[in-house]
Amino acid sequence: MELSLVRIILIGFPESLLLAYLGLGLVGINTDLSNYLKVGLLHTVGLIIIRGVFDIYGLHTLLLGLLLAMLLKLIVELNLQVAFAAALLGFVVLVLLEAGLYLLVINYFSFTLIEVSESLPLSYSIAYSTQLLLFLIAQASRFFEIDFSDLAGEEHA
Repeated sequence: MELSLVRIILIGFPESLLLAYLGLGLVGINTDLSNYLKVGLLHTVGLIIIRGVFDIYGLHTLLLGLLLAMLLKLIVELNLQVAFAAALLGFVVLVLLEAGLYLLVINYFSFTLIEVSESLPLSYSIAYSTQLLLFLIAQASRFFEIDFSDLAGEEHA
């Protein structure tokens, strides 16, 4: 699926912010809004380069996960294990939510995957629904103090 620059910015930037927010929250780390914005902006630039310039489809998720981990390490100043744990947790939740929403739309509303991906209203609805759920999960993880920092096995910094 080819993504326009506008679509990458409208969907990719908020998703990048939420991945950083959720991932860091799930490993028990809070940081400044400026750090989330830096990570989101640089991750979106990476998305534009990987998907728009190099057109690496399929491998893009792995590359974007690695990029997110590196950005978290450098900007938030985490150790590498914690940065990778945060990025991995964020991406796992994102993939589960997107897969669930796509399955719901395809099975419940009897659309095909091609119809969903070619329909701007449907694909934007799924993307923004995913982002709303990412935000709600991030808020719930902070409210209930859900912390998977033991997955990293070390201290945060």
